[in-house]
Amino acid sequence: MSAAIKVFAAQGMSGFTLAAVAKRMDLHPVSLTYYFKRKEDLAAAVLHDTMGRFGEMLTQAEAEPSPPNRLRIFVAAYFEARRRSTAEGDIPLAPFSEIYLVEGDQSKALIEAFNSLYVRIARLFKSPEMPWMTPPRRQALARLVVNQLTWSDTWIGAYEPDD
Repeated sequence: MSAAIKVFAAQGMSGFTLAAVAKRMDLHPVSLTYYFKRKEDLAAAVLHDTMGRFGEMLTQAEAEPSPPNRLRIFVAAYFEARRRSTAEGDIPLAPFSEIYLVEGDQSKALIEAFNSLYVRIARLFKSPEMPWMTPPRRQALARLVVNQLTWSDTWIGAYEPDD
């Protein structure tokens, strides 16, 4: 999964091939096709893996009593995952930027899971103390938070993992 995510992040969906992933793993492409028949299947697995890890971050955040604390925990968990992937060699997080380019049988389930992830992130901002934070506002804020977190791909390389 790590090799596939790295190829996906570097090449995008257009350059993401089973052959490129197999090459990164020093495998013959046929070895990889035993598990994933098409690149769309592997791309969907890559994105589902990252969404699952976002889900784990959300589980940590949802335990907090207030929206500011939930957001703080979620953002901290995101950057801890980024730190571990850089400093400790953990599997990196795949970018969501090309999720709508995954075609075929995987597309519908992938988009549904992606939308469910945003609904869950939006719930971090739900609170009786903030009645003005309506569902559409929470949804917009969820998109903004994810966009800002994933924007870190462009600047995070300038910092040491411990920073």
